[in-house]
Amino acid sequence: MNNSAPQHNKTLSVEEVAEEYEEFLYIVSHDLKTPIRHIRDFTTLLIKSRSEKDLSEDEKEWVEYLNESLDHLADMQDALLSLSRIITKDFEYEHCNAHSIVELALSSLQDIVEQKEAALDIQDLPDFYGDADQIQCAFKYIIQNAVTFHKPGEKPQIIISGYEKDNQSVYEICDNGIGIKTEFRDDAFKLFRQLNRKDEYPGTGKGLALSKKIIERHNGKIWITEDQNQRTVIAFALPKQ
Repeated sequence: MNNSAPQHNKTLSVEEVAEEYEEFLYIVSHDLKTPIRHIRDFTTLLIKSRSEKDLSEDEKEWVEYLNESLDHLADMQDALLSLSRIITKDFEYEHCNAHSIVELALSSLQDIVEQKEAALDIQDLPDFYGDADQIQCAFKYIIQNAVTFHKPGEKPQIIISGYEKDNQSVYEICDNGIGIKTEFRDDAFKLFRQLNRKDEYPGTGKGLALSKKIIERHNGKIWITEDQNQRTVIAFALPKQ
């Protein structure tokens, strides 16, 4: 006779699922850092224990591939950490000057903008109501993508504009880059979903995914479209108040 108590599966509420998801994301994003550092450190020690000239061409290639993989893993860990902060951080809503926010975003992108010789045209931008730091990150991610994914042999040309509609501030970042095909536009907003070959355009596919999380937490919307010249436009709307 089985006297054990019956087992009941507890149904979690939406709030409990969200809390467990946030906790899992926080643990993964933080605890990945140590093993990544250990692998890199001990790999370096192993290589230093042998003279560079003692490595075969194959071994040198393996080391290079290992370091590239570690860099990619570290980027993924950083993306998870950023996502964790976006989800768990309490926003400080305030009236924000969008032009100042864009200027701050560009100051953090100065190196890549100069390296790619990107031309930026910042037009009149309406103000918005939201968390200045988070929206600055969204602008940064989107502009960085526009600078990075340019056509070979062409310098990036980026236009940042905005307008007001239905009590919302709408912003558009238009570029002359490689574009995003219509069938891949939903995938572009998924974390770690890379639409291009890594050897051509390195990265983790985090920019638009994190931007989407930020915009949606502001009760806004983000989408991909084209202008009349078939140039890619990343647009998003934020509440005016």
